[in-house]
Amino acid sequence: MIAFSSLDESQRRMWRRSLILSAAMAVITAGIVAAALAATVGGGQLFTITDDETIPAQKAQLLLEPDNEGLKVAIQEADHANRIRYATRVQFVSISVWVLSISLAVAGVCMGVAMWMGGHVPAPVRSLRDPAGPGRDANFATAGLVALSGALLLAAVAVMLLASWVETPAPPGPGKTLDVRWPRFRGAGGMGWTDETLSMQFDIPAGEGLVWSSPIFLPGNSSPVLWGNHIFLTGATASQQAIFAYGAGEGNLLWTTSVPHRAKPGEEELEIMEDTGYAAATGCTDGERFFALFASGDLVAVDFSGKVLWETPLGIPHNQYGHASSLLIAEGKLIVLFDQTSGEDEEGDEESRSKLLALDVKTGETSWEASRSVPDSWGTPILIETPKGKQLITAANPWVISYDPKTGKELWRADALYGDVAPSPVYANGMVFVTQEGASTVAIHANGTGDVTETHVVWTNEEETAPDITSPLATGPLPGSPGGYLFLLTTSGELSCLDAQTGEAIWTHHFNNREFNASPMMLGPSTPDGVRPILLLDREGLATLFEPGPAYKELAKAAVGQSCDASPALGAGHLFLRSKSHLLCIEARAPQETPKNESENESKNGPDSETTTVEPTDETSGEN
Repeated sequence: MIAFSSLDESQRRMWRRSLILSAAMAVITAGIVAAALAATVGGGQLFTITDDETIPAQKAQLLLEPDNEGLKVAIQEADHANRIRYATRVQFVSISVWVLSISLAVAGVCMGVAMWMGGHVPAPVRSLRDPAGPGRDANFATAGLVALSGALLLAAVAVMLLASWVETPAPPGPGKTLDVRWPRFRGAGGMGWTDETLSMQFDIPAGEGLVWSSPIFLPGNSSPVLWGNHIFLTGATASQQAIFAYGAGEGNLLWTTSVPHRAKPGEEELEIMEDTGYAAATGCTDGERFFALFASGDLVAVDFSGKVLWETPLGIPHNQYGHASSLLIAEGKLIVLFDQTSGEDEEGDEESRSKLLALDVKTGETSWEASRSVPDSWGTPILIETPKGKQLITAANPWVISYDPKTGKELWRADALYGDVAPSPVYANGMVFVTQEGASTVAIHANGTGDVTETHVVWTNEEETAPDITSPLATGPLPGSPGGYLFLLTTSGELSCLDAQTGEAIWTHHFNNREFNASPMMLGPSTPDGVRPILLLDREGLATLFEPGPAYKELAKAAVGQSCDASPALGAGHLFLRSKSHLLCIEARAPQETPKNESENESKNGPDSETTTVEPTDETSGEN
């Protein structure tokens, strides 16, 4: 090794230049390695074993085919491949860190020595090109240091080649995304209103308007819940229950979270009516978590990656058809209506099991609980804003009850219904509207206190056929109708229009040979002079759009072509539907709207529907 003290001025200068060159080469090497590391860890999942895009669908399919050994092997092989890629990534990072550290160390030492020598080098006295002079030794030193730097660079290239050889996958791109908002059953307010519009220029059987279609791996009648680029669905059978998340933009299955049955030993068997199913209740979201409740009484919260945050088993409900009341968020709490058939206390007296719960969204702990003197019901509460503050409205047999959403304190109640109450209440113009087949349709002012049966029931209509499943739709004020309309749709296809102010029947339209389980939806932004059309979706997947008014006026029809029982959702210019087997995304906005003339509208009505205008009488107007 050359002693720096024995070098002349020319040799010292050459050594200093060589050291600076070596430091530069080491820095370049470090930069290449750092870039490779950044590319490897850029996806944010370096130390996570992530499933490839095929595994979530395979796991979901395994729910349907638990004995499919071939599918199990395919999942195991894909998982093994993921783990190999993970181990290789970690090894690559380890080697890269060592090379990066050595490169930076070499750069630091070379620059340090070069700076030290800089203070001892006078002006040059000999050209380095003179092969006979003392600069010859310096040239040899330069060659040696350059060779060292080149070796470091080759080591970096070797690391790059190793990464290429193991085919470390680059982080997948986000793909097409949508920003959608539909946080609960029937939209944000639970009334079936949305500012979104629908062109109705689709015909899915003919291949027109479908954006994507994805299979659903467990049955259920719950509706889609939308937030951000996520679509949440629940599905269940007698032995399986799960939450599914799909990407709104492309319909890809993001993840599946299985929810084990938590029924306590010795409890009665879970028996559910087939039409209701094991996943009839629609979940809800607060924008950070998704909440789901199954017919088993299992209540669960997951984050947007599918991780279970908390579980609260409420116990198998005593419910003759199966639990169907959906979830909602009120005052930052998760609201659960858990009505059940009555039981007996220790003394043999009848005792109500029904209750209304408010749970902390982060922990699942009960914030308040209100006992209810009603049997099992299937409607979903709504949260309304009144001049006296927010109210939580529930409907059951016989009581329509309002609660303070902050404390659970009962505000008022009205004896208004009987039978198996399934339609959810709605609210408009200061009045709560409730209905049930075999009972009546009732309007109640929401500004009372205590028992308001005799004081705040505005009208009762017992003449028009009330729905047995679908929820009503109240329009609020419309041009030509300051009080707005109330629409009632039965499963058998009878659509009634009532004056929401008086309860008088205006007209009835019969959809012959069509059945409906999905609740109506009113579309478009609210404007002083605008008319918001109403969407109906029948069980065979035929969508109908009509204009609310003093007479039935059909605007358009469009075919989905698949059996649909769940209520639809709208968001970001797209219509989302749950059919019996698939989740569908339909383009809701057309490039150019083409208005339909009256003759086209009339031809759409055809022989499959008929309208009857009802002349108002004292009998049909009900009680005022």
